[in-house]
Amino acid sequence: MPVCARCLGIYAGIFIGAVIYPLFRKLNSTQIPKFKYLLIFLAPLVFDGIFQTFGLYKSSNHIRLFTGILGASALVFYFLPLLNQIYNRFKNEK
Repeated sequence: MPVCARCLGIYAGIFIGAVIYPLFRKLNSTQIPKFKYLLIFLAPLVFDGIFQTFGLYKSSNHIRLFTGILGASALVFYFLPLLNQIYNRFKNEK
C-alpha cells in the first residue's frame, strides 16, 4: 500500500527520532522539552500542509518528505518522556 511523501516522512521521522533520542537524553527520562521547540519543528509541516491545501503554492515531494521527518522526529522527544511518566506512575502504584 503506497503512502504519500509526507506520511512516509512522518514514519521515517518517528524512526529517526527514536534512533537519535538516546544520543540526547536518557531512555528513562521524564523531562519534557519546552513546548516552543515542538512548535518550531512542527511549523514547517503545518504551514506546508495548509498552504498546499488552500492552493497558495504547490509543494514538492521533497518538501513534504523533509517536513514530515522534521516534525515527527521532534514528536518522539515529547512522547517518550510522557510514556515514561505513565510507566512510572503505574509502576509506583504496585
